[in-house]
Amino acid sequence: MNEIVVVIDQKRSRDRTTVPIQRLLESLDSDRRLEIGWERTMGDELQALLQRPRVLPFVIEAAIRHDAWIGIGIGEVEERGRSVLESTGSAFLHARQAVDAAKKVPWGCTASGVSEWCAILDQSLALYGTLLRQRTPEGWAAVDLRDSNRRAVDVAESLDVTPQAVTKRLRAAQYRAGLKGRDLVAGLASLAVLEPELPSVDRPVQR
Repeated sequence: MNEIVVVIDQKRSRDRTTVPIQRLLESLDSDRRLEIGWERTMGDELQALLQRPRVLPFVIEAAIRHDAWIGIGIGEVEERGRSVLESTGSAFLHARQAVDAAKKVPWGCTASGVSEWCAILDQSLALYGTLLRQRTPEGWAAVDLRDSNRRAVDVAESLDVTPQAVTKRLRAAQYRAGLKGRDLVAGLASLAVLEPELPSVDRPVQR
């Protein structure tokens, strides 16, 4: 079965200290939805092997919020070492290709892999990543609170704004579209892991 390797590379690492990547690592480690062991690789880079495809959207959200590039590689892990850094396989090669490609697109997030579903996953990342990069800090704050199942009135109280302002912030952050984006990315990632080929009628058009 295929597996997912994620490589996150901090932008403009030559011009900044390692504080931003450390904050990203702390953010990833503190997210109880993830339960992923991240390892530092070269400089301002993190790498992990995802055990559950459905957490991928949350990894992407964290990386984009911290202005990092993210590459998703889907393939086999032929040799599993004591750590991610000691493991090898096509999934790692595809993740490296993906993060390099991510640096060339505005949304900064791409996928590469052996499954034909990876092409569709990559197309979905263009939409999802673009949506996320348009969010403001105020929008993220409202989304975070709404994600914790708080009512709009409670979110407003936490942010010290009116409920109408919360509604406006969530609309500007495209909160509802973001939820659908999460489900789409998670579903396609699961298919890319489990299914090597698309049904013949669903093969994507190469652009």
